Amino acid sequence: MSLDFVSKHNLKAITLDKGSYCIGTAGNDISTNQVVLGATLEIGDHQFHADLVVLPGVGIDVILGMKWMSGNGVLIDNTTHVVMLRPEYQRGILSATSSGYSYS
Repeated sequence: MSLDFVSKHNLKAITLDKGSYCIGTAGNDISTNQVVLGATLEIGDHQFHADLVVLPGVGIDVILGMKWMSGNGVLIDNTTHVVMLRPEYQRGILSATSSGYSYS
């Protein structure tokens, strides 16, 4: 997540005492030891939780990795540009498109 996003949403980033993250993006490696633990993400009427890594110098608000997507039953349909999530403990699928959200 970007530092701007952290500031804009009044999130509390902590600095890890031990270890750090090294993220490879488009040929550049970004090293950081700042994280936001237990962030609440709202998608439609549903809430999801994630620990997010702060990436200084990156203009992307939030990147959800494969581990998070696998744990939340995310399905991506590249042909229709639809992202489907299966909210934990609920039946049905939350679909997100550029025009909005639907739950079925």
